[in-house]
Amino acid sequence: MVYRLSKALYGLGQAPRAWNIQLDKSLKEHGFTRCSQEQAVYTRGEGDAALNYGKFEMNNLGFLWYYLGIEVEQKKGWIKLKQSAYAKKILSQFGMAECNATKYPIELKLRLHKDSEGVLVDAI
Repeated sequence: MVYRLSKALYGLGQAPRAWNIQLDKSLKEHGFTRCSQEQAVYTRGEGDAALNYGKFEMNNLGFLWYYLGIEVEQKKGWIKLKQSAYAKKILSQFGMAECNATKYPIELKLRLHKDSEGVLVDAI
């Protein structure tokens, strides 16, 4: 006799994949569309998108403010993503935490001239 496992259990190697498949199926049934660039992002129209059904236990943790090192600021009509904490960490790591910050990485009104004797570079 052969039995088919219909529900993956925590601790098994395939549990996260099975959970993701179930979540994907449920979200699509409720009108969400999966983002093609980021597989963990789903969208559904505009405005508030609330999920009120009992297939998954969920808690409302409020607005997202930090995700994978990216700071998220949300206001009505816009979302700002920043990585300033990461940039400060990298500057500190390379001993540049006290460097002079500038908006433009080149001197203003600097005149550039063609180097006719220079070596050609293949810019692919």
